[in-house]
Amino acid sequence: MTTYGIYQYALPYDVNIQRPWQFSTQNSGGSAITLNVPEWQFAPYNNTRTTLSIPSTLTDGADTTSRIFYADTSQTNYYGSALVQVNSGTTQTGYVVETGTAPSGTVGFQALAETDMVYSLRTFLDGGEMAAPGKVGHIVQVPLVKIYLASNVPQYLNASAITFEVGSPVTATAAGEGAVSIGMPVTDIWWRFPGSTATNANYYTEEYPYYSMGVTASNINQAATETGIYNETVPVVYNLKYSNNHGVNWYYVQNSAPATFGVCNYNSPYAITAAAPLTQEIWSINQTTEPQGDYWLMVEAYRKGYLNHYAYDIDDIEITW
Repeated sequence: MTTYGIYQYALPYDVNIQRPWQFSTQNSGGSAITLNVPEWQFAPYNNTRTTLSIPSTLTDGADTTSRIFYADTSQTNYYGSALVQVNSGTTQTGYVVETGTAPSGTVGFQALAETDMVYSLRTFLDGGEMAAPGKVGHIVQVPLVKIYLASNVPQYLNASAITFEVGSPVTATAAGEGAVSIGMPVTDIWWRFPGSTATNANYYTEEYPYYSMGVTASNINQAATETGIYNETVPVVYNLKYSNNHGVNWYYVQNSAPATFGVCNYNSPYAITAAAPLTQEIWSINQTTEPQGDYWLMVEAYRKGYLNHYAYDIDDIEITW
């Protein structure tokens, strides 16, 4: 799998596997298996048997080994590091990264921690494609969000209001709002990390449905390089906030009421539930109560019911009276 292009961290090509592992009983190729544990013949375990497997995403369903990070090449069906999907019947699913590579004393604490972090992040991002949205095994993904100021230069002199737009291509549902939001600069396609030189605009990993570069409002339906647009069923709620002291205190754009960074307000008028892109949002500036200086304008995007699944974008602007 590709990891460097997503995390700017390259996994070692070879690793020392000192603690290889395998499933106690498994089918050829390491596909779905059921563990036969002696205690499972007794209640309450006899009705809660667990199935383990090495999963795949919806787009690479034929490749059941795609989530094996390292295999023990000296033994058949033995692994060093891999993602294990844990199914309890048809109602519960969990994901565990099992690692049997060399301990930290051999490979180093930092290298082991960084590698494990990449495994975990990759698993979270893959979770959006492990199962269809709304289905068991699906991990609701973090929304992308970005502010587009109406002014090319973030400096405002004697401005009574600041106009901006909010784009969020992953959360958009209308046709053509896959990799870029209609009305937003088509050259500003969002990569997983700034500065990427890839030729495709991916969502989170290379396996998500995406649209190619050069997309415009007129040709977007013909420019699809994969079928479908990735879309979460969990609605998104936006909060618009600003700070006049570099993030020490936050206030709502609507009426300057005190706000808290990273905490969603679901109440009116602070909660915005319209689908992105949000156009012509207005932050009214009161010259009497707002001193001139440096301000941070922020949009936060939350998945309703998933408090930790949020994203934000901040623009630094200068206001002068």
